[in-house]
Amino acid sequence: MYKLPRKAFVYNYLMPFNITFREVIRSTILSIGSIGIALWWAPYFDKRPQSPDVETVLTLSKAASGGDSWNQIHSLHTTRMSQRGGVKRQIDEWNDVHTGRYVVSVQSFFTEARGYDGISSWLQPRLGQSYRLGDDDSRLSSVDNAYQVARAYWFQDRLRSTRQILGIRVEGARSFDVVQITPEGGRPFEIWFDTSTHLIDRFVEQEAEQISEIRFSDYRPIRGVMLPYRIQVGRAGSDDHEIETVTSIEANAPISDTAFSLPKPEAPDFLMDHGKTSTTIPFKLENNVILIPVRLNGQGPFWADFATGGSLIIQPKVASRLHLTSGTTEKSYGGGESFVVSGVSMVDRIQIGDASFGKIPADVFSIFDDAPEMLLVGQEILLRFAVRLDFDHKLMTLTPLSNFKYSGHGNIVPFHFQDNQPEVLGEVDGVAGVFTVDTGDNGSLLLIAPFAKKYNFYNRLNAHISYGGKAVGGGTYGVMGRAGRVSFSGSDGRPKVEVKGPITRLSMQQGGFDANRYVSGNIGVGIIKQFNVTFDYARQRIIFEKNRQYGVPDVYNRSGLKLHAHGTRWTVEEVELGGPADTLGFVVGDEIITIDGKDASAINRDALNHMFSQKPGTVVTIVLLVGKSNRICRLILKEIL
Repeated sequence: MYKLPRKAFVYNYLMPFNITFREVIRSTILSIGSIGIALWWAPYFDKRPQSPDVETVLTLSKAASGGDSWNQIHSLHTTRMSQRGGVKRQIDEWNDVHTGRYVVSVQSFFTEARGYDGISSWLQPRLGQSYRLGDDDSRLSSVDNAYQVARAYWFQDRLRSTRQILGIRVEGARSFDVVQITPEGGRPFEIWFDTSTHLIDRFVEQEAEQISEIRFSDYRPIRGVMLPYRIQVGRAGSDDHEIETVTSIEANAPISDTAFSLPKPEAPDFLMDHGKTSTTIPFKLENNVILIPVRLNGQGPFWADFATGGSLIIQPKVASRLHLTSGTTEKSYGGGESFVVSGVSMVDRIQIGDASFGKIPADVFSIFDDAPEMLLVGQEILLRFAVRLDFDHKLMTLTPLSNFKYSGHGNIVPFHFQDNQPEVLGEVDGVAGVFTVDTGDNGSLLLIAPFAKKYNFYNRLNAHISYGGKAVGGGTYGVMGRAGRVSFSGSDGRPKVEVKGPITRLSMQQGGFDANRYVSGNIGVGIIKQFNVTFDYARQRIIFEKNRQYGVPDVYNRSGLKLHAHGTRWTVEEVELGGPADTLGFVVGDEIITIDGKDASAINRDALNHMFSQKPGTVVTIVLLVGKSNRICRLILKEIL
C-alpha cells in the first residue's frame, strides 16, 4: 500500500512523455550502471594533472635543486642589487643554512639591517641604534624566514613543521604543486613548486597587513646546488614589487656566530650645549597634537608633531627652503590602506633646545595639508634621549639615555618594539590585547579592525557614529563608541595604569596598520595626556604619573559639526545625522562668520573644540554666510556619544 503514492507521483510527472513505470525502472538501472562504469574508468581518461603527496613533491624538489649536495652547504653569502622605480639598493645577506639564522643589510642613501639570532629578531633602522623586536608579527615572520633559510622543508630534523599538499595551481601554460608549511612556532606559508622543473617558484605568506609574495627564477648551479639569481618581492596580486638581481653567491664562507647578534650600541652622536645633562623646552598642545620647536641645519624653528609612532618627515616646502636633495625614493606605509611615495634626504643637524645631533635621514612628502612647514619627529629623538612630557606645564625634557635615572613614584609599564613604536600589554573592557602607544594619534583609543571584529566591540560599544581621518597611506575610516575601561599591565602582568570612558574609534579597514592582524589597538594623546609620561627606550619602559587632567571626562563634540579651516573662516565639513546642527539645517559647505560673537578668523582649533564641548544645554550662537546674506543659528549642545 505504500507503493501507490510513489507510483502515482512518477506516473503523474512522466505521463506527458508516454513512458510507463516499468520503463522508468529499467532506464534508471541502466543509468546507474553506466555511471558506475564511467566512475571506474574516469582516472584513465582524466588528463588533468593529479596532485602527488607532500613527500613526493619535496623529494623531487630537493633532487632537482642539488640533492645530497645540500648536505655539504652550511652557509651562504649573497649580494644583490635591488631595483624599484629606478632606485637601486645593495643588499648583503648571510645565512646559516643549518640553524636558520640570518642577517641582511641594505645600503643606499643610508644603511639599515635586520637579523635573527636563533631566538629573536632585531632591527637596526636607518637611524643607527638597534633593538630587538617583540611583537607577534616579527616573531612569526622570523620563525618562517629561519625555516626557509634552513631549507627545513627538505631537512625535517633542522626545524619541525606540519605540511600538507594544497593541490595543483595553473597559471597560463605553467602548473605548480602547492604545499602549505606551518613551522613550529610560526604561521602557515605556501611554497609553489614548478611541476616541470620541480624548482621552487615562490613563497606566499599572509603577514600582518598584507599577503607577501617572493618569486624565484634564473636558477644557476653553485657547488652542486641550484640557486635563484632573480628574486621578485612584493604584495600578492599587485604590480608593486621589487626586483633583486644576484651579483655574487659564496657558499660555505666562514662567519662568526656574533654576526647574527644584535649590533652593539653606537657611540653617542649628540651634543648638549653649555655642558648640560638635560634640556627642557616648552611644547604646544593643539587639538591633541604635541608640537615642539625644531631647528634643521641651523634654520627655523619649525613646529614639529612629536610622534612615538614615526620618524623625521619633512614636507616639500621645507625641503626646498633647506635646499635638500633627494638621494633616493621609497614607499612609506601607515594607518591608511595604501602608501605614499617619498623622497629621502639627509639632514646635517637637528637641534631641539640645548641638544643637537645628525646626520639624520628624512622622508620628504606632504602630510599636513593646512601646515606646509610643519615637520614630524619621533624615533630619532627617542633612541637618543629619555623623553618626559609634562602636560601640567607643557614642558618636554630630554635626558641622554645613558644618564637617565628615575626616582619618582609613577607606574612603570614595560614595552617591546613593534617595528618603530612601543607596544604594551593591556585590556579594554576586560579583553586582553596588545596596544601600540603613539603620541602622533590625537584621538584617545583606536581598536584595530580584526580585534574589534573578533570580540564584537562594534555591538559592545554601540559604535554607530562614523569617522574619517588621515594617515600615512591614505584615509582612515570606521565607527566610534566609548569603551568603559582601558588598562596597561606592569611587569607582573597586572594592571598598572587605568583610564575610564575614552572615546573609541573602531576601524573597519581592510588594509594598512588599522587592519593589522596582530595589534589590538592604539593609544593616543587623549589618554596619554592624563599623565605626565616618560619614554625610556633604553630600558623599554613608559612611566606614567597621574596629573591634573587625570579622570577629566573625554568629551565628544556636542555640536554635531565637523569644521575645516578655509582661509579666514571655518567651513562645515560634516554634519552629524540627528545632531544639533543637523536639526538646524546645517549642510556641508556652509561658511561660518562668527561664533558667539567672535570672528571666525580669531578662533583656533582648541578654542573651537572648547566651544563645542561645553555642557549639554549650552547655546552657541553661530552666524552663517548663506549666499550674500547672513543667517543666525542658535545651536543647543547635547550629548551625542
